[in-house]
Amino acid sequence: MDFYLFCLILGFAGLALMAFSGMASHGHAGHGHGGHDVGDVSLGHGHAHGGHAGHAHAGHAHAGHAQASSGHHAASGHHHGHGDHDAGKTGSPRDMVMTRPGVGQVLLELISPRLWFSVLLGMGAAGLLLEPFTGGLLLLAGAVAGGLAFEFGAVRPLWNAMFRFASDPALTLESAVMDRATAVTGFDAQGHGLVSIVLNGQIVQLLGTLRPEERALGVRVRAGDALIVEDVDGRRNRCVVSSMDAIASPK
Repeated sequence: MDFYLFCLILGFAGLALMAFSGMASHGHAGHGHGGHDVGDVSLGHGHAHGGHAGHAHAGHAHAGHAQASSGHHAASGHHHGHGDHDAGKTGSPRDMVMTRPGVGQVLLELISPRLWFSVLLGMGAAGLLLEPFTGGLLLLAGAVAGGLAFEFGAVRPLWNAMFRFASDPALTLESAVMDRATAVTGFDAQGHGLVSIVLNGQIVQLLGTLRPEERALGVRVRAGDALIVEDVDGRRNRCVVSSMDAIASPK
């Protein structure tokens, strides 16, 4: 088999395989949370859409009632609170991290199979086109130049465009830990009430339980109060929350 024909076939097959596998891995099955009845409280789901709500999580430390969470804005002084999550304004961690191109990044690109497959495809096509007119090292140099031009002029822009709008995997309830919630109803004497969180651009309601420590301190939660999700039981559609007011002014 001709060398350049082999390069053309290998490059095309490799790119096609990577494109199909990449598109499949970026797709995700949509899912919804059905209503749940817990006790006498019916947990419905809102349908307000506010774009894709990004969540940026970093490591967090607990010191008394103060929690610090990356992605939430810090309060003044040494005390850290939890800021608002604006749908569509806060990106995923990979969107927030600004990387500078360096030797490591260049090396990673050089060993990328996609780079080699596209260069091989362009090299094979250029070689077959130039073969009737030249040969030897001149033909090889022209084929390599054609492969590089094909990669940087055609494949790379097209590849980036294909996956630019690929959706991130749908978030689960468990991913809402350390995110902000809002009390939909006032909490009862046992520290139970309905709360809402923004998940995948939708308002999701679930049963919230105030932390035992805050219940012991007599913390009251009223409708509209800002809360922080401490723990989530996705199967039972429940969560443990703490009051941001109690965090801001510990007793």
